[in-house]
Amino acid sequence: FYAGIHYGLFYVLEQLGINQPDTKMLLVRLLHGLYSLLIISFGYKITEVLAGKREARIVGLMLALLWFMPFMSVRNLVEMVCIPPYLAGFYLLVKQPERAKGNRYFWSGALFALAFVFRYHSVLFAGGIGLVLLYHKQWRNLLFFSFGFLLLATLIQGTIDSIFFDYPFHSVVTYFLYNTENAQNF
Repeated sequence: FYAGIHYGLFYVLEQLGINQPDTKMLLVRLLHGLYSLLIISFGYKITEVLAGKREARIVGLMLALLWFMPFMSVRNLVEMVCIPPYLAGFYLLVKQPERAKGNRYFWSGALFALAFVFRYHSVLFAGGIGLVLLYHKQWRNLLFFSFGFLLLATLIQGTIDSIFFDYPFHSVVTYFLYNTENAQNF
C-alpha cells in the first residue's frame, strides 16, 4: 500500500514533467515532513485530554524539538508513517470517553487499520485496545472498533492482495510466515 502511494505520486510527478530523482525525493520528503506534523498535533491533543494543557505543551515541544521525530519522519520508513493514524485512533478513544458513541470506535478502528496496512506490527496496538474493551465488557464498542478495523483493512490490504496475489491478506500471511521461519537467521 505504501509503495503504491509512492508509485502513484511518481506517476503524477512524471505526468507533470518532473523527472529528476532529486526533485521527486525532495517532494517526497516535504510531504513526509508535513504529514509527520500530525504526530505533534495528536501527541499534544492526547496529552491535553489525559494530563492538561501545561503537560500537552511540554509534550508538543518535545515531539517538535527533539531530534528523533523530525529527523526520522522525513525518511521513507513505514515505522514512522504508521504513527499518525494510530495516534489519531487513540485520540478518538480518549476524547471524552464518557460520551463516546459507536461511530467513534468505528473510525478509531479504521484508523488503526490504516496504520496496520502501513506497518503490520501496529496491529498489536489495535489488539491491545480490543483486549481492554473486552476486559471492560464493552461489547458494542468492541464490535464497532473491530468492524471499522476489518472493513478498512479488507478494503485496502485485502483488495490489493486479491488483485496481485492468490487471496486476501496474502502478503500479511507470507510476511508472518517468512519472519517466523527465519527468526534465527539474522
